[in-house]
Amino acid sequence: MGMCSRRPTRVTLLTKCHRQLRPQWAREHRDWTLDERKRVAWSDESDFSFITSMIVSGYAVCQANSCSPLVQQAGGGGIMLWETFSWAVLGPVVVVEQTMKAAN
Repeated sequence: MGMCSRRPTRVTLLTKCHRQLRPQWAREHRDWTLDERKRVAWSDESDFSFITSMIVSGYAVCQANSCSPLVQQAGGGGIMLWETFSWAVLGPVVVVEQTMKAAN
């Protein structure tokens, strides 16, 4: 039957202020020497899902004249990792067990 389920990618939305600050930061730092760039530490957080967020598994058994697709919410969980790196060293990869918020 060729059924498949798709969901839009969820990304952090950039505000108008973010869109203005990014090029400004790049312009201010474009003339940095290699030695200056070597002193920067970068960080990233990545979220990995163990299972897709939606599973469509064919048609349910017809009951009371109602046939509808059987849709199950997946509950396989996931993991969030936070890592840092620089020119000289890779930092540790940390498993984040709770939600990261700016206030934390």
